[in-house]
Amino acid sequence: MRTFYITKVTINKYRSIDYLSLKNIGDITIFVGPNESGKSNILLALKWFGSDDPLDKEIDIPVNGDVRDDEAIVEVYLKVLENSRFWGLLEARVREELKTIFGMKFKVNLTELKKKLEKSLDHQLYLKFQKFHDGSFQASVLDYESKNLNDKIAPHLKENVMKNIDLVSLFDKCFEDGLRATLPQDRNIPETQIRSWINLVKNHPSFSNAYKAVVEKLNTIKINETTDALIKTLNREILPLITTAPSVNQNFSVGGVTVTLNPNTEFKKAYEKLKSRMQIDFKELLQKILKELRPKFVYLSEEMELKGSVKIEELGDDTSEYIINYRLFKVLGIDNEFRRKNLQQQNITLRNRLNSFSNRLKELWKQQRIRIVPVATETEVLLQIEEVDEHNNPIKTTSPEMRSRGFKWYLAYFITLEFMKNEENAVLLMDDPAVFLHEKGQKDFLKIVEDTSKNIQIFYNTHLISLFDARELDRVLLVKLDRGNNTTVKRPWTNKIEEVAAPVYHALGFDKLIFERVKKVLFVEGISDKFILEGLQCLHKGLSEWYIHPLSGGDKLEDHDLIKRLDILTCLSNYGEIEYRFVLDGDRKRVVEEKSRENPNIKNKTILLGEETEELEDLFERDFYLQYVLGCCKDIFLGEPERFKTVKQIVENIRKQPPENKISKAINAEFRKAGLGKFLEV
Repeated sequence: MRTFYITKVTINKYRSIDYLSLKNIGDITIFVGPNESGKSNILLALKWFGSDDPLDKEIDIPVNGDVRDDEAIVEVYLKVLENSRFWGLLEARVREELKTIFGMKFKVNLTELKKKLEKSLDHQLYLKFQKFHDGSFQASVLDYESKNLNDKIAPHLKENVMKNIDLVSLFDKCFEDGLRATLPQDRNIPETQIRSWINLVKNHPSFSNAYKAVVEKLNTIKINETTDALIKTLNREILPLITTAPSVNQNFSVGGVTVTLNPNTEFKKAYEKLKSRMQIDFKELLQKILKELRPKFVYLSEEMELKGSVKIEELGDDTSEYIINYRLFKVLGIDNEFRRKNLQQQNITLRNRLNSFSNRLKELWKQQRIRIVPVATETEVLLQIEEVDEHNNPIKTTSPEMRSRGFKWYLAYFITLEFMKNEENAVLLMDDPAVFLHEKGQKDFLKIVEDTSKNIQIFYNTHLISLFDARELDRVLLVKLDRGNNTTVKRPWTNKIEEVAAPVYHALGFDKLIFERVKKVLFVEGISDKFILEGLQCLHKGLSEWYIHPLSGGDKLEDHDLIKRLDILTCLSNYGEIEYRFVLDGDRKRVVEEKSRENPNIKNKTILLGEETEELEDLFERDFYLQYVLGCCKDIFLGEPERFKTVKQIVENIRKQPPENKISKAINAEFRKAGLGKFLEV
């Protein structure tokens, strides 16, 4: 289940990356580019973000990188998909932390705060996480305009918690915790004996008078003042009573052990604990809780594989060598309790749980009938891959390391997917996946990725044209080095081969288009037209059957380029199974008519949208179109409130312009004028 959704990432001074901004991130993000361009470094930066580790200064920081302490290395922005679930998670985490701090349960209700905030801001919330080179984090809750809400949430938490504190119960808990700490931990004294002993201490003459006096006074103190004022009140009213306790050692017997207690010392310890718990910093508490809400990044590379043996004591370790074994044992529900079982019980547990797992694996790996066979010894767990016939009789047994590279990768991949099923808000990072699978295996991989992305965001890099779809180019980012050897990314919105990595060029090419499963093609002028019509496909059943392919990578196609492409593409008439149309703006009417005198197929296959002076964008109601632009830019400029403010001003300016002005040209002109670049490339 997803409560959050990564919508933007910035990486600063990490390996080959000087500065990188990934915007408008979707369910699946694919990095394509030449070797040594930094594709893996993007994934490794995200993997590092998901850990608590500091940067490895020998490996991770660029040679020319001078990283300041206050300079975030990775920033991740999350969109909150369900506000009510977010507030529920926050409440639950606050209760857990307070129970740890105070040793008792607290009622925490953030409904009042939620209502108060929703009155004053757009309901859309975001989380912003910054990780610094020393491994530390800064986390914030942001509103629609990227304003930090931490300063509103932390005081409300404090008020909500403090008014529910029972000073008597808290002091009593602090006092009892202090007494328990004096007991030897290795004796396993029964709880019933400990409770009787604590009551005996409280009623002992050396303790009882001071204890009763402190409790009676605490009952009279109201928590309706600031923390500093409350501490002053406690020092004035309670501390004198504490000092009256006798400073004479007393011996008590519990569970066959003699414990020596000093009443004065025990009361002072309890009072100091009481004060420290009352002085909790709710801003720091909120930071800790938000940090725990960050996504869990699960990394998989071709080098990671299931090992044939792992020592029993290393079963619970998430180490680089045994990470796939660790994930498998997590899937099987095997933890430290497993170590306490005898050998026979361990083998029975492993066999039963791996049988169920192997059955799920068989459904996906259909090349052979296989199962994983475990053997537990006194010191390690051995795993073997067993091939079986149609009657489940064993044919051949090998260790996982001896299998083909394709199988080893697929097994690690399958284990990782199963592992992530129980991870909330997980993100999968795959470095060069499915390289060793044959073509059918790669197609199966894409199907599974598509299905998995409904619940898990996925990032991966590839060199293979078969691992992304030409119809999903909005998922693709081209990665290359600039003149300074720094990693850069761009969208593949161009058909110029000199500007595009080879796999993307071929994906845009007609060979890919014709001979794949595409049978109906709408050729539009540019990427903006492609996006608009793809947005309408969900509303129009007939339109959804067509693949929409741009003739140009940008939003401007010169007449001579258009004619050249129309000429070339009419060759599709030779392929009887391909149905195609050219969908052009109304202002292309003259060009189409002129060329149709030479090539009648062009006119027969062309659909003109609007009048001769109109473009596709002009067919939309202007306010609707501008509101859509504003919605897109909200996520694009997340964390950049001044630039988003500029976009809002641009939209207002265009609303005031005469309706005959071309809206797409006006937006691009205003974006450039404001220093925001071309709208399509932002």
